[in-house]
Amino acid sequence: MGIDGFAARMILHEHRYRPIRGTVLTIGRQSIGLTAEQMDHLLMVTGTPKRPGQDYAVDAATVGVSRAVPYISQESFFGSFTDAKVLSLDVSAYEGADIVCDLQGKLSWRHKGIADFIYNGSCLDNIFDPAAAMRNMSRLLKANGRVYHYEQGNSHPTAYLKYSADWFMDFYALNEFADCKVYIADKPNTLGVPLVSPPPSPPRRSEFDIVVYSYNPYVENAGGPGYDCSSIEAFTRYEIHCIAEKSSASTDDRVPIQKHYRVDKWHKSICQESVLRFFRSERPHLTGERTFDPAQIPRIDSSDYPEQMAPVAVF
Repeated sequence: MGIDGFAARMILHEHRYRPIRGTVLTIGRQSIGLTAEQMDHLLMVTGTPKRPGQDYAVDAATVGVSRAVPYISQESFFGSFTDAKVLSLDVSAYEGADIVCDLQGKLSWRHKGIADFIYNGSCLDNIFDPAAAMRNMSRLLKANGRVYHYEQGNSHPTAYLKYSADWFMDFYALNEFADCKVYIADKPNTLGVPLVSPPPSPPRRSEFDIVVYSYNPYVENAGGPGYDCSSIEAFTRYEIHCIAEKSSASTDDRVPIQKHYRVDKWHKSICQESVLRFFRSERPHLTGERTFDPAQIPRIDSSDYPEQMAPVAVF
């Protein structure tokens, strides 16, 4: 579980939209794939102000982090741009978690509503009951709190489970969150083609390391407004990234049914109203520094609505 360069960009993007304050809760202690110099560079290129006088501590606590490279700690990562308190929750205390709790079980009343921002860095693809964990993460959030999920979408060699964009979108739509943005981070260079191909090696599969698509289930068709699934058909490895914001009216125990099989009018109505709210929200889509022509980016879906899966950034 960790925060790589792309996940860091997503967090900083959300922080610039609305500053992350209060209590940050990480699901498991996170390894940060950035050195102090790389973190400073990322803050600079994304236009995120660094907190004055903040130094970086090398991560000496997280299991599995290379000691050969001076990667910074999760406290240093967040501390570079926010004064939020950083806690970690884990199923055991082996990495010094502040809260020891199994998210697949019953959540203690003491932990409900403790977090302003939750970071789930690829935890759900390693557990057997992710739906229970999703509900509990919702319970951990305060009203107006936010959760960021990063999970494997397909073909990751060690993931217990792989996820669709719809799995996250439908949960937050039915439970009436204030907003939800879901992205597919496609990695075109992962099918046996090296990222660097010196002559006479074959050319790279793509000029991009990552192509980011936004997923928008709200569509307009001949019958009026509609709700459509993501219909991803990608052979390259991709990840699902999701930012969701809770409201005072949000629930955490409604169980969505996939779009094709919704027959209950109330269920369909709630989902439709939610995705329209998500579509109209002021939260901007992720962007990057590189310019690109969207018409030259290949589609990775078979949806009837090209605007539904739109490329928004390349890296």
